[in-house]
Amino acid sequence: MNSNMNNGKIITVMMGDKELTFQVTLDDWNRCVNALQPDNKIAPMHNFS
Repeated sequence: MNSNMNNGKIITVMMGDKELTFQVTLDDWNRCVNALQPDNKIAPMHNFS
């Protein structure tokens, strides 16, 4: 992960010959963590991506 000043983190993932790049802010991560429930951890992670 590379730091991108105050705008969060830029994450780059290589899948074969494809490069996927996305940016995650602290607000994005907080919304994801706040959505986690003891009986449902899949949907928040799916929505996060």
